[in-house]
Amino acid sequence: ASHDGYGDFGYSRVNLEGADQWLSGDTVFFSISTHDPCGSLRASGGEIFTVTFQRLGQSTVLSAEVRDTNDGNYHVVMPGLGCGTYKVLIASASGFNEDAQVIVGARQVSASQSEVTSVPADQCFGVPFRMELSAFDEYGCPSVDGGASFEVKLRGPHDADAAVTHVGGNVYAAEFVPLAPGRYFAEISLQGTPLAKTCLLYT
Repeated sequence: ASHDGYGDFGYSRVNLEGADQWLSGDTVFFSISTHDPCGSLRASGGEIFTVTFQRLGQSTVLSAEVRDTNDGNYHVVMPGLGCGTYKVLIASASGFNEDAQVIVGARQVSASQSEVTSVPADQCFGVPFRMELSAFDEYGCPSVDGGASFEVKLRGPHDADAAVTHVGGNVYAAEFVPLAPGRYFAEISLQGTPLAKTCLLYT
């Protein structure tokens, strides 16, 4: 049942169950319901809610859109968040205050956003060579689950497939031993899709 009787917006409820885990680029949404002191849902709107998102460790505060559906419910909409953990503050003009937490994770690793981040400048043949790759999703969020399938093929005086391993966070290491001196070209791909960046190796 719903009621239009006495309304104390301090009896509002934030409905975040099942809506606190998202992926980068998603539009985060949840609802706020307003109730009377007896717990009955109000049948009208009219309250002014403000909802802000702040990523932990950052100072920027983002304001969400709050839509009054005029039936006692309010829909909160926050588009395009990057990955991270956010503190959400919900407040109303009549004094309701509550905070919550929303976690935004990375999407599938993107070949166009991932990159080579470390290549030794000088290298001797016969000595193990190591380069590092960093995995990001399409929104630039670090992908830290360790599941990226990078391939690194070396072409030059000695052709070889580098061994690629996840070393922690969003970082992967590609290693091989060049058996002859000269110039090598690295063909780097992610599940068959070439990366935006390749590199030249000299030994």
